[in-house]
Amino acid sequence: MTILLIMVIFAALCCLVYSFILYTKKEPVSNVDLKPLFSLTANEGHLTLHYKDVAFKGECTYGVNGDILDRHYTVQAIRLSLISAHSALYLWTTNDLYEVERQLNIHYPEAEILWEHPMKALLPDFEKESSP
Repeated sequence: MTILLIMVIFAALCCLVYSFILYTKKEPVSNVDLKPLFSLTANEGHLTLHYKDVAFKGECTYGVNGDILDRHYTVQAIRLSLISAHSALYLWTTNDLYEVERQLNIHYPEAEILWEHPMKALLPDFEKESSP
């Protein structure tokens, strides 16, 4: 009977040691899951932005703003077009476009955002303009 009790205690200790080894070997979270949702790269009048793994390219139009004493160059308009495949937009909604515009307005507050096809089809303003 004591041999059986010793074997049960030994098995329980082996299970505890095995569980402790598995617990300490957990892998850290990879950086792939932590990439930003929105990224913007500006280079001499050209923009590249990524939002929800969809890539866009943009061209900036510059102009002069301000009164006579405080004139400065600013981005007047940004014309965005899609780089990624059209299938990348499968689950996109109008709210996604508004979020991209909001992020761009943070960086370029005076710029007008002009969307190229196929993104214009998601905006309700485009539907009103295209109807007779």
